Amino acid sequence: MSSKIIPVFNGPTTANALKIWLGQCEDGFDNYQDTHKDATLSPKTRIRLTGAALLEPAMAEWWAAGRKEYLDLATWDAFVAKLKERFLPVGWKMDVLERFYQCEQGKRDFRVFAAELAQCHGALPSNTISTSVYKYHLLYFSHPQLYLRLRALQSFDIDSSTLSVDQLTALMGHQWDSLVADSAPRSSRTTTSSASVPLRISSVPSVPVSQARSSSSTPPLSDAERKTLSDANGCFNCRRKPGDPDWTPHFRRTCPGNPAISAPPGPDYVAPSVTVVGAALAGMAIRDEDTSDEESEVEGQLEWGESDDDPLS
Repeated sequence: MSSKIIPVFNGPTTANALKIWLGQCEDGFDNYQDTHKDATLSPKTRIRLTGAALLEPAMAEWWAAGRKEYLDLATWDAFVAKLKERFLPVGWKMDVLERFYQCEQGKRDFRVFAAELAQCHGALPSNTISTSVYKYHLLYFSHPQLYLRLRALQSFDIDSSTLSVDQLTALMGHQWDSLVADSAPRSSRTTTSSASVPLRISSVPSVPVSQARSSSSTPPLSDAERKTLSDANGCFNCRRKPGDPDWTPHFRRTCPGNPAISAPPGPDYVAPSVTVVGAALAGMAIRDEDTSDEESEVEGQLEWGESDDDPLS
């Protein structure tokens, strides 16, 4: 009878698996009563059907040992509470919440990050995390470039009541695919662009990125240094942060580097330049003080740029 109303449970005994299966049990009970108008499933019947469907060895033994006690419970929810109390670890909710709030995309594919976040959210009781908090986490803990891409969309409103979590996930997945595709030819475009401007003379000799990386002996960051830079929105490469005398806003790829610690410049870094002016100024070279054409970069460190494994590097 149980196979016709609710599915069997073979494990694993995790919060996610139990929540999904118990939801299927509730659906099975409702479907049975909807299709049998004169039938009513009592709490005792629901508990019996649920217990009989526990085929995972440890759960089956637990049900067999306490069957009479469980059948005397007043409600099915009381039985579910005992089931969770026995097979879910103490503090499981706090553990899942910790996993949720520590979940970030990093260098992974966006959909892997979104799936992990959804799994954590799904294991928690309903309404533990609001829709707004879920959307904020999905956005602010995504890849830095993906976050900037979303912020650049004029019609994007994270607080819109019409923007569901599923819609936001689909939108971010589409933008991520676009970022990955756009990043592939970036190196060749950068090389071609810089070579086609003969009047811009670099004041610092250029060093091939591969050579700079191979010769780099930058000391690793300690946990304290990493936290200090992160709190100040600093750069993990050059170890500078806003407020330092030689700080300039940049991305990881446009980092100017730091010779003092052998930190190489980023692959897209363009050194300060002078503009050569011909006959108009009698052959004199002057500094180009017009910085209005330079693109503004978001201040802060981008940890995702420390490795060649990043799909957007």
